[in-house]
Amino acid sequence: MRTLLLILALVAVPVQAVTLRWAAQNDILTLDPHSQNHATTHAMMQYAYEGLTRYTKNYQIEPCLAVSWEQLSDTHWRFKLRQGVKFHDGSPFTADDVVFSFGRIKQPQGTNQVYVINGSSVVVFDGASGDEKGSIRFTEPLYAVAVDPVTSRLYATSADTLFETSLNPQLTEMKSFQVGNYAVGLAVNPTTNMVYAANYISNTVSVLDATKESIVGTIDLGAQSTNPSELAVNPITNKVYVTTGRNSIVVIDGSTDRVTTTLRVGTSPSKNATYALAVDPTKNQVYVASTPSPLLTIIDGGTDTVAGTLRINYSPYELAVNPANSRLYVTDYHLLTVVEVGDLSSSQHNTALELSGAIALAILLAAVLVWRRSRRRLVSDKTGREIIPTGEKPDVLLSRLRRFPSYWPSSRRRPR
Repeated sequence: MRTLLLILALVAVPVQAVTLRWAAQNDILTLDPHSQNHATTHAMMQYAYEGLTRYTKNYQIEPCLAVSWEQLSDTHWRFKLRQGVKFHDGSPFTADDVVFSFGRIKQPQGTNQVYVINGSSVVVFDGASGDEKGSIRFTEPLYAVAVDPVTSRLYATSADTLFETSLNPQLTEMKSFQVGNYAVGLAVNPTTNMVYAANYISNTVSVLDATKESIVGTIDLGAQSTNPSELAVNPITNKVYVTTGRNSIVVIDGSTDRVTTTLRVGTSPSKNATYALAVDPTKNQVYVASTPSPLLTIIDGGTDTVAGTLRINYSPYELAVNPANSRLYVTDYHLLTVVEVGDLSSSQHNTALELSGAIALAILLAAVLVWRRSRRRLVSDKTGREIIPTGEKPDVLLSRLRRFPSYWPSSRRRPR
């Protein structure tokens, strides 16, 4: 009897369809798992493909198609593959499939080669003639490179290592220092001989004293910031500026290695992310790019406050400043723009004019919409319902579907 009542109760509950809405800051670029080194694309691929290992929610590596592994030497690893795994066509998963996948990642049209190439090289050019002078070989893929113009020392970072070597071809000794997780940002202060590495996962900045040749400190950026990625140093004031994933800039006093303030930048803290920055030591100004936004934030290095904005015709990708003439160089994926930056007062004035123009445009559009709405009135039919008059069209915004090319090779098989 109890079972019968339970069945009746389940049958009596109506089934309702629920709409699931999902959004992301950008689209996936492809469905080819080996094609693009793109964060959003990789995130979606994890729901369709599997690798030898994978990350947990705490960024710890755990087994996936490999149940265990061991390092036999600096360049030799042994993986034990999971047994009983089959592809969708019923074929067994073997070591040959792993070898094929590693070879396919090296395809020249893709951007994932950094994960399978044994090391990286830094090519050195003659700044006067533009001729190549040689290359420096590293044993690991690199994330960032910086040069101390005073000592002619080259610094580079990998996942957890800071490398130091000389640009003098007669000196080939390379030194390495352990830093935090994913040291993606790097900057050198030639005045103090200090080197700073931004650790993306650790939310810290490692400090190397190049004179003592040792790591002398680790700066915790605090709870107001996360995922530091870019660094810039003002060698005159010895201040260090760090971009973070929370749309903010962290200011560090280089003399004490302490965080002095955290500045919010960007036009929309919930949507923008700090992407790049550059320091003009002559004017003591800092320029910060937030994406996706055409506005560059200007920070007054004297007061460490936001002093104004500059508008670019696109969302900036990288920034650089020539301190000799205070020219700002801005790039996206295809364009290079040279900006003659005025003083802070003129920048604030330009921003105010742009804001006034935007307000005036918004008022004008609102007036047009009101005028259009007054002309389009609903009428009543014989039953009293309000309908749109004959010949009128309802206000409907057509959605556009963006299509991206995808590449599905016929030989590609996905393990279950």
